Amino acid sequence: MVTYNRLQPLSLKLADLAGHPLARYRACSFPARWAAELRREVFQTPDEDDRYTGDGEPRAIPLWAVNNAIAALMPRVLTHDGRGHRDRVWLAYAHQEQPTQPDTALLVEFVRGGLLAAAHHRNTKAIQRGRKPVVDLEALAAVTAGFQAEDISFHDYTLDIGPGKPMPDGAYTMVPHMLATHLLDSGWVVEHDHTNHDGETILDGVSRWRRTANRDGAELISLPTPYITGRGTSYYWSYTTRLSLRTNPLDPHPYVHVHLGIRRWARTNVFDPARAIGVHLFAGSPWGDVTSPIGIASMKWQPGPRGTKTGRMVWNDDLAPTLARLTSATDLPAVTELAKNPRAYLELGVDRHNKPIPPVAGVVFRYGLGDKCKHSVGDGVSARDRWQIFRHLHPALADFATPVEPYHRINVKTRHRPDVSEFRAIDRQALAAATAPAIHLDLRYDTATMRKAVLLALEEALDLTFPTSVLNSQDSNLEHEFHSPRPELDVAIRLAPVGELAADLPIDPSIRNTKDRITQATAPRRDLARAQFPPTEDGRARFAIIEMRGPDAFPTPEHDPKKPVKAAAAACGVLTKNITPPKPLGRGDGHETESGRTERARKTVADLFIRQTGLLEPMGTAGTTDNPLNDVATVGLWVVRRNGQDRAVLPLAVGWLPDEPFARLRLPNSDRWVPYRDGLLTLGDWDTDRVFTHERVREFFTTVVAEAGDGTDTALLTLAQNIRPACPGIADGHIQEDTLAFDPDNPILPHDRKGIRHLRLRTNLRSETSQHYACLDTDPDHVGHGSSLWDDPCNSRRFLSTPAKPNGAGPGAPQGGRISPHYHRVGETEWGWANEIRKKVWNPRLLEILVAVQQADDNARSWAALAHQQRYAARHYAEPLILPIVLHLASKVDGYILPPDQVARCQDTDE
Repeated sequence: MVTYNRLQPLSLKLADLAGHPLARYRACSFPARWAAELRREVFQTPDEDDRYTGDGEPRAIPLWAVNNAIAALMPRVLTHDGRGHRDRVWLAYAHQEQPTQPDTALLVEFVRGGLLAAAHHRNTKAIQRGRKPVVDLEALAAVTAGFQAEDISFHDYTLDIGPGKPMPDGAYTMVPHMLATHLLDSGWVVEHDHTNHDGETILDGVSRWRRTANRDGAELISLPTPYITGRGTSYYWSYTTRLSLRTNPLDPHPYVHVHLGIRRWARTNVFDPARAIGVHLFAGSPWGDVTSPIGIASMKWQPGPRGTKTGRMVWNDDLAPTLARLTSATDLPAVTELAKNPRAYLELGVDRHNKPIPPVAGVVFRYGLGDKCKHSVGDGVSARDRWQIFRHLHPALADFATPVEPYHRINVKTRHRPDVSEFRAIDRQALAAATAPAIHLDLRYDTATMRKAVLLALEEALDLTFPTSVLNSQDSNLEHEFHSPRPELDVAIRLAPVGELAADLPIDPSIRNTKDRITQATAPRRDLARAQFPPTEDGRARFAIIEMRGPDAFPTPEHDPKKPVKAAAAACGVLTKNITPPKPLGRGDGHETESGRTERARKTVADLFIRQTGLLEPMGTAGTTDNPLNDVATVGLWVVRRNGQDRAVLPLAVGWLPDEPFARLRLPNSDRWVPYRDGLLTLGDWDTDRVFTHERVREFFTTVVAEAGDGTDTALLTLAQNIRPACPGIADGHIQEDTLAFDPDNPILPHDRKGIRHLRLRTNLRSETSQHYACLDTDPDHVGHGSSLWDDPCNSRRFLSTPAKPNGAGPGAPQGGRISPHYHRVGETEWGWANEIRKKVWNPRLLEILVAVQQADDNARSWAALAHQQRYAARHYAEPLILPIVLHLASKVDGYILPPDQVARCQDTDE
């Protein structure tokens, strides 16, 4: 097995673009007159004081449908600001030798149709919630009737961007598209090749590209390529290359991250009654230009009259008004025909010169589009494909950017994947320390099958032995109590049917208000749950495993009783875990194997007794071999965010002391670090304020730092994408070396953070970290996947962590590409050249670690190694985690933030 010692991020360091023709663009803001009239006449707020945001900006105008229409039908024009604010770039497009201007009359039509779509969408949602329509459609039509093409004014700009310069408005959107436009204008292609045994380079294929509009970056798509199976069936697919502009911490340079993917195209009839289906429009529209960019739209199923099984496929709601106004069957594919036979719009034969006719449209393949909608091409991009595309990409952009230097491997010891028997057994002594010397489990079952599966999993996990008569009983009303007293942990288990606890909630449709309807339906169920889990005074830590149907088995989400039962159990001090009933044995959708059912039961037990109690795997010595870390405490800061009925903005902290085998939880409105299980119970029964302002979030985190900063060696872990909205001081533009500041204007003083080391992390969310491949320093063309900790050769505080490949990813990552072949075993004893187009590729998730704050004489490598090692510290999961264990546990807390109406007490308060 090859041990790679270099890691090549797919990232380019951007040069100074000042004065370069590439940086020229035209842009406009949303017309101020339009915005003022819309706010005054249509999109009003009932409270005059609520017409401005906390930053003094006027409330947003819903331009999402307008921008979607422009992106679908005029993809050369980039959309940016979707709120209609003054002096913000709304539309922009690059121009160089022959500047042109979009049809402003057409843009006016987009605005009219898009605003009507947004207004209709808002009114529909309001009516569904039992409220009056929120937008006067007649007033909106009257206002938009006065919009004129002359109101839209484009101006020429030059983007001034480079090392150490502030990022101009719209740069994150425009720069990637400028680079993508340059690639297409220069005729960029990717030549896929391989070297045979004689050292000859053999060309295997060429990828040619088109561009799409994407607000989060520019996306290039290779023209659909057919993979023809041995039976002659064609499956179409494309590579995708997405460019995004990003920054790195403590670094003045802007960077262009490259993310590669596979897009597969449906070939047979597609149908999804609930979700929209993506469509790419390859053919040049009447508004296209020489670059022929790809428009992105979507279609959805529109059901017929209630009580019938009729319906039809239509263009998705947000584009329907503009499509109806501006297109005809000759301009776009007929949506019903496209859904019936997507392949017909990909395979158009050849022209009179015997050249293939370009495809007209493609329907994006995903699972769930029908039983017959399948695909033979695997998902993911192999390391060789990444290397192949990136080595063609960066020379094409050499005038503007250079690839970053390869990172160097750091030898760090991590936990080896545990043996199966070791992984399934729960340390009873550690469980007692995390909970109590005695525990009680209620197993509420609905079927004898799952009852037996859970009991067998409990035997394995807690070293128990149940009577054979109980294990093999088919009595669906069996009640039994079991007791296993041992010095390290006393275990009591009670079996009983779940009964009415798992029945549908009695929803009264005549109650129009959602909150009142749910409160009325859940109150009796909470009372029933309390009666079945009465408080006890024996000091036992209490748990429950409840067999309940999955969410899809209930008529509507409101009928599902899981949340009220969970809340009531939490109020009684019972931590719960649900398990779904058995499926018929077999393979395929709706079935499960015997081993799969057994594994489900094992995971349920492990989740309840390991993850939900915060049990952790002892790390031993952390850090690097030459700079070990001993007796280090770890604290992870997190903000739980949930929208809708469950809305929450709740800060919390998860801590791990080196002498404890479990995590602790610190919540607001409390000054105690409680065991993780106790904290979850508190959240499950949380009936106090759960929406904190950003200022209160920062105050809480500052308090946590003061508590942890007592001189003990402590690693403070934060995930930038999670807490950055409330704590801008950790953002790239504000963070400073050895300064801890949640508010950039109010850093925490050194004497209030004694012993604290701040490790700021970032994941690939929103493309903030790049993809990568591993290679050898002696042979850069020998590429693959490397799991380790890697240091940035240009920044001694910045590191990248890549995890080991999980068992579920298969026996090995493909060494070849989708087009270029790889020399490997093709039979029992035969070797040969073959591509690996059908194989799935495991794409490892890279974690960026910035040692932002360290103490004198610290070794940054050792502290980065600690964060890397904590990805392997889970007891409930054998594989490496996406995040270090304390942040992983923090991220799982939001499941216990329940809707307020399901937490409220069900007793009179007249006393």
